[in-house]
Amino acid sequence: MYLPSHFAVSDPARMTALMRAHPFAVVVADPGGGDQAAHVPLLVDRQPTADGGRIVLHGHVARANPIWRASRALAVFRGPHAYISAAWYGEPDTVPTWNYQAVHVAGPLTVIDDAQAERAWFERLGAEHDPLAAQWWAGLSAAVFDRLRQATVWFRIDGERVDGKSKLSQNHSPGRRARVVSALRAAGGEDRLAIAQAMEDG
Repeated sequence: MYLPSHFAVSDPARMTALMRAHPFAVVVADPGGGDQAAHVPLLVDRQPTADGGRIVLHGHVARANPIWRASRALAVFRGPHAYISAAWYGEPDTVPTWNYQAVHVAGPLTVIDDAQAERAWFERLGAEHDPLAAQWWAGLSAAVFDRLRQATVWFRIDGERVDGKSKLSQNHSPGRRARVVSALRAAGGEDRLAIAQAMEDG
């Protein structure tokens, strides 16, 4: 990721929060024969290490998807984003841009082949996104779960490198930033309002 210093995010808590708020990531890897990309919901954890902690991701794909055969992967989490009109600056000779937040996690990819662990990851994924997950898991037969296991592959990505970017007009004057925030709020919409709030939060 191109990462000018004024857009870089170094706070692990901020990056973890963004990933958990936007867990449907793009996983890019080369399983042999060229790069592949998969759109995957990922579980995000931070495991303690001697150097302060490491991001660990867990996800799954269809067994027919070759991406799980790769030895390394890059997971791209995209947060809110919004077009920024040059007209909002209220000054001549300006150009538009796009503000956004993102986190990239790169590292080794390891396949998980353990029925108990896979069930635990499936149940956690359901619990994080479906209030009825416990209900339907309780009624799932062993035979159906076994077919699910055979059709999917769970994997782990250890975050050797984690880059966070928060491009929020930091390279513009406070006056311009204030006018952009006002324009974003007036325009409305989930992403524009999220970017306006992020700009105000700093």
